[in-house]
Amino acid sequence: MGKLDIIQNGNLASKKPGEKLDKLNKNKKENKIDNNNYFNIVQTRDNHQTENQTENDMPKKEEIDGKSTNEIKKVEKCNEDELLLNLKKSKCKFMEHFEIQELLGKGGESYVFKSNEKRTKKPFALKILLKNKAHDTLNELKILNKIKNKNTINYYGAFEVEKGKYDCLIMNCAKFGNLIDFNEKLIRKNYFSESILCFLSYQILSGLKYLHQCKIFHGDIKPQNILVEDTLNVQIIDYSISIDYSKLKSKKIQLPTRGTSFYMAPEVIKGDTIDVTDLNKVDLYSFGVILYYFAFGYYPFNLTKEDAKQNDKIYEKITKELIIENEDNYYSTHFIDFVRKLLDKDINKRIDINEALNHYWVKGAQILFDEKEKLFNAGTFLSYLITDHIKNFDDYIKKTN
Repeated sequence: MGKLDIIQNGNLASKKPGEKLDKLNKNKKENKIDNNNYFNIVQTRDNHQTENQTENDMPKKEEIDGKSTNEIKKVEKCNEDELLLNLKKSKCKFMEHFEIQELLGKGGESYVFKSNEKRTKKPFALKILLKNKAHDTLNELKILNKIKNKNTINYYGAFEVEKGKYDCLIMNCAKFGNLIDFNEKLIRKNYFSESILCFLSYQILSGLKYLHQCKIFHGDIKPQNILVEDTLNVQIIDYSISIDYSKLKSKKIQLPTRGTSFYMAPEVIKGDTIDVTDLNKVDLYSFGVILYYFAFGYYPFNLTKEDAKQNDKIYEKITKELIIENEDNYYSTHFIDFVRKLLDKDINKRIDINEALNHYWVKGAQILFDEKEKLFNAGTFLSYLITDHIKNFDDYIKKTN
């Protein structure tokens, strides 16, 4: 595999997978950045496996996390105002090329800022990672370096903002934001039309198929981790807790209960041992929750905010029969069938990624893509989708099957 080029403290450093970020520039002379060409200093990418498989037995939760839960330190409290001040005061030469505009989102260990590159005015997303043992920056970097697909995030490079405190990943900035932003800015309803759901679903599924072809389990599929670009292209982001299962010799795995509780599959909450070939079904369950939420405006299985941090309560609810109230038959019978297959509590009966992409309902997306090509304009096509003039989606998708 090619070396991963990382910019640290404004300097270019080459590293092999496994080297610590804070050791990259040891005994290395300072490199000056060419202001007219600095942004071309990014990492080399390919799709080959990064390391040989380790000869371990079935990995335990702490081995997957890369640490024992007893060793994980609490992330130091840091609000965005404090972080912004620290970033502006930073002596990192690379940060000088960006003008931070606004906070796009934040997680327990990271903040994402929309930032304009000063010379070209092009917007980028800067993901600032707080350095601590609970977050493995190198894990995310290795995965980002391994993947390259139109339905996964565009990753340009990484650098250390301040030694021992912050790392930064540079990625593309999607105009319409995540699915929640997309709904608030453009759809402005409590639900998506079936044509929008179908159009977005095909792209998300395509991204998931690509990831699992690369042996990458995402592990945190949710609306906040799906971006919509101005062309209406969809991208899957945030690989902070993802697992490259090509490195695991064992064919069985017990997943840690990390991620967002409402989107966790029953087998994850219960702590079941599953076959690595079924990991795509775990991501598909999370996708099924997204689909249900944007179709009906609430979570499946009567999940409420009060359940959020009670995994036992969530497990009790999601292992019951799925009830879908399709008022006035607004959604097609094929859509309802598809959602049920995604949210099957039994992983052995749940649909897999290839079956999902070949489902009768998903194939209806082909006509939508053809229509997008005819209209030549993303805005016009979006209006076409929003108007939801396709009253009978069952009849509509017969044209593609």
